Order: sequence, then C-alpha cells, then structure tokens
Amino acid sequence: MPDHAIPAPFLADRLRTHAGELLRLAAPVIVSRAGLVVMMAVDTAIVGRYSAQELAYYGLAHLPANLLVTTGVGLMMGVVAVTAHALGAGQDAECGRIWRRAIPYALLLGILFALASLAGEPFFRLTGQSPDLAAGGGQVMAVLGYGMPGMMLYVATGFFLEGLKRPIPGMVAMILGNLLNALLAWMLVWGHGGFPALGAVGSAWATTAVRWGMGLGLVLYAWHMSDHARWAVRDPVRDWWSGSRKQRHLGYAAGVSLGVESGAFATLGLFAGMISPLALGAYTVGLNLTALPFMAAVGLASATAVRVGWPMAGATRWTWRWPAGPGWASPA
Repeated sequence: MPDHAIPAPFLADRLRTHAGELLRLAAPVIVSRAGLVVMMAVDTAIVGRYSAQELAYYGLAHLPANLLVTTGVGLMMGVVAVTAHALGAGQDAECGRIWRRAIPYALLLGILFALASLAGEPFFRLTGQSPDLAAGGGQVMAVLGYGMPGMMLYVATGFFLEGLKRPIPGMVAMILGNLLNALLAWMLVWGHGGFPALGAVGSAWATTAVRWGMGLGLVLYAWHMSDHARWAVRDPVRDWWSGSRKQRHLGYAAGVSLGVESGAFATLGLFAGMISPLALGAYTVGLNLTALPFMAAVGLASATAVRVGWPMAGATRWTWRWPAGPGWASPA
C-alpha cells in the first residue's frame, strides 16, 4: 500500500521508528566528528594561555591543515555508503573487502597531505604573512603533516564500522584520543613532566601522536573483531584501486564540497594573519566555536548515508500491525 493510503497514526509510528534509528546511529557519530573540533579547542586554550604569538602560529598552521583533513573526510565518505549498501544486500564478505580497499587509499591520501604540509612556510609567504609568522606556522604545519596518514586510517576504519552500524568504537577512540591529547599538549606546550616547553609545536606533536594512536587502534579493533571472519576483514584484495572505483567516486563530490567550505574559512584566516598575530589568534578561537555545529552536521550526514544505503539494497522490510475490521487491508 502506498504511503498516501496509510492512516496517519501509522505514518507517525513509521516516522518515529526511522527517526529513532537515525538518532541512535547519529549520536556516537556526531560525538566522533565533534571530537575533532574539541581536540583543536583544547589545544587552542592551552597554547593561547602559553603565548599569543604561539597561538598565532598554531592558528595559521591549522588553516590549511584543517582544509586537508576535512577534504580527506569527504573523499572517504564513499566507504560508509558502499559498506552500508553491501550490508543491506547481505554481502557480508564484501564489507571487509571495501575496508581493505579503503586502507591503501587512505594511506595514499595521508602521504599526499603530509607532503603538502611540508610546503607550509613558502605557502604562507605567498599569501602575505610576515616572515616570522610564516616560519612559525610552517613548522607547526609540518609536524601536523606527519600525523595525516594516521588520521586517514582513523577516518577510513571509522567509516567502515559506521557502515556496519557500529559507531561506538570510533566514538570511544575519539574520546580517549581527546583525553590523551589534552595531557600531552599540557606536557609538551608548557614543558611539564621533564619535557622542554615547545609551545605550538608541542601541541602539534601531541595531535600527531594521538592521530596515529587512534588510527592504528581502530585498525587493530577491526582486525580483531570477534566476527571478523564474517566480514572477511583479513582476506587480501589485489584490486584496491580498480575495485574501489565506486567508493572513490562517491567521495569526490563530498570531498570537493567540504574542501570548498573549509577553504573559505581558511582564506578568512589568512586575511586575519595579514592584519596581525593577535587578529589571527582571535579568529582561531572563534573558528573553533563555530566549527562544532558544522562537524555535528557532518556526523548526521554520515548516519543518514548509512540509513539510506542499507534499505536501498532491498534488505529492509518493515512489518506493521494493522487493525482488523471492515475497510482495513494489510499490505502485501
């Protein structure tokens, strides 16, 4: 029976069911995405209390670094969509193959982003930043680049698990990562625990270490899942590039969209840096606050992709209880 012929009470019940499923999946995904911004906010607070000049270095470095990470998140979004579709179609082994194809692609993106991060200082000079600001920001950006492959491993594996409707591991990894990052940043920025005071570079090393820890930790979780044989996560694949064509193509549009969005904010930050280090520091604080609802929306989008991809495979069928009586008919 078409939806327009279903009585209103049953449509409301159906809507509540779909909304509940979406929220249960979206809540931990939103925490995972928002955790990326929370990590930056904590670093901003720690570095900002250490030195306004160091905060300017930190803020300048994160303008292109965040652009790269956000673009990478978009490029990998095809993983969650095709995994959810394979799960809904009952192709459990294909889910693992999707992940195995995504890992080399994630590492490739991470290495390219890392190489791009080494060009921070000349890029900042070209955009009109002062020599001191360009040198300090370039050093921080280079250190952040070392963690790009680890970050992409986290994103790829997190999307795979979300496609399996298992977003909790990614959320737990992000929460633990934030706690560890806060401790490491406090030690490395200020020089506690016997470490030298490194300022903004210290916060970058903390973030890099945590990103590798989250990425490798989530990969180990996926590898050692109790039902790993069901998903064939340990089966080798030899067509990681040609076989991942669909998931890569699905990510291109999202990557461009998120990249352009992040690039607009980065451009504003470069303008602020041309004014003064203090203006750039103030912009960095404000950007962290406005980025929270943005990343929450990205998390909701990921959960929606899972909810859409799974029924489209034809595996979801809803069963409704229809009251008996004249004029009522059960759907076929």
